[in-house]
Amino acid sequence: MKTSKPQVSELISSTGNHLEQWRKKNDWFCILHNISEEAISSSIEKKDKTQKLFNDFIYQQCFDSLNGGLITINNNSKSENKYCKSLQLNLYISELLVAADQVFYQGDFYHLGKNIIQFYIREFELKSSSLLKYHKVYNLNNLPCFYTEKQLTSTLTNEENELLRALVGVENNGCIVSYKQNLRDASESIGMHYKQAQILEYSIQQKLNAMESMSKNFSIESIENYYLVNCELIVSATKLLLNHNNDSVLICIRKIFDQLVEVKDKNSSEQYIDLLYAGINLLQLDFSLLNNIRKLIIDFSKMDLDLSLHEQNESHLHMIYSFIHSINYEQIIDYFEIDMKLSESFYKKRPHLAPLKIIFLKRSYNLDKNLTKLKSKFNPLQLIYVV
Repeated sequence: MKTSKPQVSELISSTGNHLEQWRKKNDWFCILHNISEEAISSSIEKKDKTQKLFNDFIYQQCFDSLNGGLITINNNSKSENKYCKSLQLNLYISELLVAADQVFYQGDFYHLGKNIIQFYIREFELKSSSLLKYHKVYNLNNLPCFYTEKQLTSTLTNEENELLRALVGVENNGCIVSYKQNLRDASESIGMHYKQAQILEYSIQQKLNAMESMSKNFSIESIENYYLVNCELIVSATKLLLNHNNDSVLICIRKIFDQLVEVKDKNSSEQYIDLLYAGINLLQLDFSLLNNIRKLIIDFSKMDLDLSLHEQNESHLHMIYSFIHSINYEQIIDYFEIDMKLSESFYKKRPHLAPLKIIFLKRSYNLDKNLTKLKSKFNPLQLIYVV
């Protein structure tokens, strides 16, 4: 990418508030789900158009191709030319890209979605495994993935520089390392064998990351409602891991969950809703957490709950109640002893909520086959638990 200002996301606007971005993510989920449910004989025009939108997005916007994450203008800054990686926005983008990979089978989408989550997992580990409460704000030329022409020519070989130019474009004053085409297309454009390009790309990333580790000037800015956003990090990472195991990421999000349990406000029903939403998602990866979730549900059931909720809390509570009803119906463990009258009042006021498909699978010789079949189509309304 040239040194002009990074562009703003067209899938989800970076200028919207948390709730607006959440709504837009769900709108895209509905589109992707509808495409995944279409018959093979259906017209592919809508599918191709949507895939092109996602493809244009990942190569026209400013993704940090070295470290992961979408870079956008920092709208909270009073100064111009301030940039950041908004945690909330990036988590939603990661979920959309992972979902798009499941619908279109295009590995570029998954790779970018994975890099976003891994970036924040590294941030969590660098902060001595503390909850993420701040993000870094940079001037353009201090972005971790910005390099001057002099830095590039003195660090990379001629072949590496040629490949990097094909991937991102480099002007005399430098570049942000944000790929504008995939590696295969870039290597073909300069007549380089793909296998050689793979080796050189790895070398480029190693050299530039070693250089990037030098001090960069930045300021920090508090993350609004950090508790909710850390819960969402668990959910986004869970969705990434459902089809691609990564033990180190799972260990980290378990630690995040444990910390959120410790610091929760015992009088905040909103935090309980966010925490249970995260935990019930995480159970899909680690069902041994069930007793912890059960304790939280019992405590939550004793709280006075105002049912005049905003849409996001409403959606999360819908998942919580659906999970409780399902686990009681399936008799997975002893009955959750909570007052379900509140859930009856909740649904009476919300007949529009789409039913969730909650599946409990027992371990058996054909478990992997059943899981593969159930996960073969993208379905944001489906939760699968191995008990």
